[in-house]
Amino acid sequence: MHPPQARTQALENRLARGDALPVAQAALQLVGKYPQSFVPWGILARALTAAGQRAEAQTAWQQARGRAPGVAEKMRLAQMALDADEQDIADGLLLAACQANPGNIGALLSLSRVRRARGLAAAARPVAELAVRAHPDSAECWLQLAEVHSELAALRAARDAAHKAVSLAPDDMDLHEAAARVLLGSGFVADADAVMQGVVGDSPRSQATRGLIHARAGRSSDAVLALDPWVLGGHANAVELSVWGRLLSKTPRAAEAQAVLLEKLQGHQSPPSRRMLLHRVGDLAESQERWGDAFAAHAAANASGRLPWPAAHFDAEVAAIRRLAATPSVESGNAPGAGLVLIAGLPRSGTSLLEQVLAAHPAVLGLGESPMLRDVLDALPGDPATPWPDRLAACGAEARRQAGARYLAHLDAELGPAIVRIDKTPSNLLYVDALARILPGAKAILMHRNALDAGTSCFFQGFGPYFAWTDDLTTLGHVARHYGQLRDQWVETAPLPVLHVSYEALVHQPEDQVRRVLDFVGLPWDPVVLDFHTTGREMRTASFDQVRQPINTRSVGRGEHYRPWLGPFIDALEGR
Repeated sequence: MHPPQARTQALENRLARGDALPVAQAALQLVGKYPQSFVPWGILARALTAAGQRAEAQTAWQQARGRAPGVAEKMRLAQMALDADEQDIADGLLLAACQANPGNIGALLSLSRVRRARGLAAAARPVAELAVRAHPDSAECWLQLAEVHSELAALRAARDAAHKAVSLAPDDMDLHEAAARVLLGSGFVADADAVMQGVVGDSPRSQATRGLIHARAGRSSDAVLALDPWVLGGHANAVELSVWGRLLSKTPRAAEAQAVLLEKLQGHQSPPSRRMLLHRVGDLAESQERWGDAFAAHAAANASGRLPWPAAHFDAEVAAIRRLAATPSVESGNAPGAGLVLIAGLPRSGTSLLEQVLAAHPAVLGLGESPMLRDVLDALPGDPATPWPDRLAACGAEARRQAGARYLAHLDAELGPAIVRIDKTPSNLLYVDALARILPGAKAILMHRNALDAGTSCFFQGFGPYFAWTDDLTTLGHVARHYGQLRDQWVETAPLPVLHVSYEALVHQPEDQVRRVLDFVGLPWDPVVLDFHTTGREMRTASFDQVRQPINTRSVGRGEHYRPWLGPFIDALEGR
């Protein structure tokens, strides 16, 4: 037996207004009257969570879960957990609902969404795939799978799934817009534009979606014109506000945009939305040369929903990489990696810029950022608890060949053939020695940028869960120090050809540096590479708007403005 819905709804309304402790007291009274109902326990758990009483809240969540036996009850309780930003609890409830009824479309889609929100796209993928198998004619399931593929950088798979969703629901304009946004996030601007051509009507929301497409394509004025009614009408979500603010950050309307975002932040926002908006407020303050306000906004953004970062795990991985590098690399007469070039370095060190320049060459295809190399190394034979460098050191020739072949198959699926193919994932700096062992013949270009500039840009970017170490100045400096040490080591000792490129040299002497890079990868000079920003090449990277501009030196020296606040980063960078 459950309490009256009007009573529980009234408590939830009060909770939404911030009356956490009074609601907890009222919920305790309901628990006494309806002890076997999960509903008052769930409200109590939400209220205790909001009041910061974590231990008591966890006990209440456990009690609520024990009283939610059916799929419907588990799903309702999972929504209550989501309303309290308790994503791990919601995950467990939805997983139990899926196990109880594997074909329940609502439970499958909700579980996939929760795992994506937790930064666990890899764990969301089998759930989304199961949803598609169980409901092959569901456009919503295909759209969810497209979103998962996009987050995992399986970009062609994302594009195919998005188009499948559109084909299954030709009259669902809302779904078409959602599919267009997935395509846009996957870098397929032309595909997104084509899908939106089929959207009937000219609603403010569809105009906003077109505005996002304009922004990604570098048509800033058109983007602002399309987004303005939606944003100023108070309808925009955090993503739309963030893009709008980014477009206005270097215009006379920067102060106006900042005021709109600050007003939005006065209301309730989920931690990811709050984080996104605060980062944009920081950018807008920087464009007005209000350095202290800019730093404070970015620091607040990084503190919002900050995820723990396993520093000990990273240090152990780096130590294992150094052990691997100390073992002889087996010589091979074959060169299956010929034509493959890694561009790597600390994030925000110019990797996207250099890839975009090179990809303008007619003989080059760029993959963008992909986790595939790391996925290949994690899948090496042996005990998964053993660090991948130690497993790679123990691999025989056939296991290394298979690992390399799996990575090349990914390149073939995403890019197709080319004389030179580029993978510019910054974290690939960790895998330079490993690449030489699984794909002899490959080359690496290692980017370096002034540490203060690169560190500031990382701290201000808001990368999200995959680069959680950028959210804290100390961990950021710690990682940057290791990256610098590994970069210097690879330049001296890597068992494959390595070229070191300075970001500052690239932006100050672009033709000289690009000629040097083209010579390294074995390609002739072509002046089109310096006009890379006019090619309209689709790109999926944090720097997508910057690489739509000609090479410039505006970002050189950025970190000096923030030196007074960067002490923890500098100390960690220098090993203090």
